[in-house]
Amino acid sequence: TRICKQMKHCADIPFIILTAEYGEEVRAAASEAHASCFLNKPAKSSELKETLSRLLTQPNNTILRAV
Repeated sequence: TRICKQMKHCADIPFIILTAEYGEEVRAAASEAHASCFLNKPAKSSELKETLSRLLTQPNNTILRAV
């Protein structure tokens, strides 16, 4: 994610970290990797849908809306 966030043509692509790992260390690593969102497994489908909806409607996600 770090490399992609540094590249201008894909810097606006959101990244969701979905993991079974818990703890502040894992959250810190996701934050350092510039993840847009962090979800723990098992994630509820409603939580995932809400997260995707929020990320897709952010004004800087023009790349995703064009797909």
